[in-house]
Amino acid sequence: MSMSMLGAETGQLETLAAQLTHTGVEIDQVQSQTQTTADTVVAEMEASFRQALQSIEHSMHQLRGTVDAAHNQLADTTWTGANAASFQAGYGDFNGAMATFEAAVGDAYVQFDGQMRSMGETISAFQVQVTSSMQQAHVSTDSMQRAVVQQQANLESAMNTGLSFG
Repeated sequence: MSMSMLGAETGQLETLAAQLTHTGVEIDQVQSQTQTTADTVVAEMEASFRQALQSIEHSMHQLRGTVDAAHNQLADTTWTGANAASFQAGYGDFNGAMATFEAAVGDAYVQFDGQMRSMGETISAFQVQVTSSMQQAHVSTDSMQRAVVQQQANLESAMNTGLSFG
């Protein structure tokens, strides 16, 4: 009687069971790696955004401080005439430009923050799908492995006790 008549050879079943165990481990690794990658992407994106915004705000405050210092020095100086008026007009224009810039930075922050939150939610939703898919794959792999182990046990039993036909 040939072993293939019983449904499989024990060596092949052992190899298949080992491969399915390895596949289950790989599934867990993929799930873990995608979670780590997703978490890293979101954290780095948020950190880069905060750093960029802080850099812009620092530069903006530095510029404003420099021009304000010049304006304050003017207050201590007796200066009249057309040039003084031009300076005051220029300072007014500067303040207007800075207010516009500060408003643009604030608006950009709100927009970028909303987009970052949306991107974070998209990445989280993706990770939920990956986790679900990997869990389903793991359940399927476990089921296949149990079938292989059961077939191997059946084959071993048949080889050890013989086949009986009723």
